[in-house]
Amino acid sequence: MKNSFIFAIIGAILVLYASSVSHAEEKQTQIYLGAGMVISSDYRSFLNDVYPDADMFGGFGFLEFSAGVRFNASDQLSLTPTLGLLLNYVTVDGTHIDESYLNSVILPSLALRYRFSDIPSFYAGGELNYGIPHSGSDYYDFDPGGIGYGVLFGYTFVGGWSIETGYRYVPVDIVHYKTKNLGGGLILRFGKTF
Repeated sequence: MKNSFIFAIIGAILVLYASSVSHAEEKQTQIYLGAGMVISSDYRSFLNDVYPDADMFGGFGFLEFSAGVRFNASDQLSLTPTLGLLLNYVTVDGTHIDESYLNSVILPSLALRYRFSDIPSFYAGGELNYGIPHSGSDYYDFDPGGIGYGVLFGYTFVGGWSIETGYRYVPVDIVHYKTKNLGGGLILRFGKTF
């Protein structure tokens, strides 16, 4: 299934890139950089289960940094393969547990966006992703949980700046526990294309 996902991404990129050759009005290929935050109630709930009687700092979500290449298939439709990094620092102070560590998720994704008019404009989009999580804790470990998805809504400003919000599902298998949406939740992200 992992190989099928990779081949689907490569095929979609090639199709959109080939169709974008005829659109000379706008840059066909752009570099995308993004930063934002993800608020994850599943992540916080899981940490409360692991440390029920401890004082905890962190664990409400992740900071997100991403970079990608946007292929503009037309004036309104684009495809962006992206590599993201989600980071969260947790400090636990309890009777029997004291630890501080960094949890992270490497998040390759593929986003399709439709812009409603010329820039500046609102847009809507969808995303497929595959989270590769890492736990810094001594008390639990993570494994990839499969393919996730997202729904995004945003606004593109003149100059390549954008702001977007939405919901993202990033399944993570917690060893000896269950699958949870740890890297996903409510998103608020700022971006810039060059």
